[in-house]
Amino acid sequence: MKKLTLLLLLSFVLISLSGIAQDFSPNQGRRNQQNKGGNAKEKIRALYIAYITQSIQLTDKEAEKFWPVHREYEKESKNLKVIKDNEIEKEELSLNIKKKYRTLFAGIIGNERTNKLFKKDKEFRDKLIERLRDKRLGNRKAGESED
Repeated sequence: MKKLTLLLLLSFVLISLSGIAQDFSPNQGRRNQQNKGGNAKEKIRALYIAYITQSIQLTDKEAEKFWPVHREYEKESKNLKVIKDNEIEKEELSLNIKKKYRTLFAGIIGNERTNKLFKKDKEFRDKLIERLRDKRLGNRKAGESED
């Protein structure tokens, strides 16, 4: 039953991502996303929260404690984008952030689900990137055949 629920949730995520990906066209790029006031970002964020909540089976009580800590984790992780020249330093800082938050997350959801969180986070991001890449390639091929 849990596998069926997860499969349905994953299907919903992928279908929703295809709708988000359609908002991008090769000629408009990021401007299209910015013109929508971050609507695509909000949709992706909502899908991410639903996916992680389901994947690691957060209770309401755990979610109240977990998501504020997770937002801080995301903020620290995003700050790494300013490091452009030293990839090794960037990866080292990223690992240190994960180690720091692993301890905080484990205090809320335990070690096993914390490990699962990091796996599911990567899985979600990889699927999102793959879906957007596939959609963009599809748009380019469609544009080329119209020429």
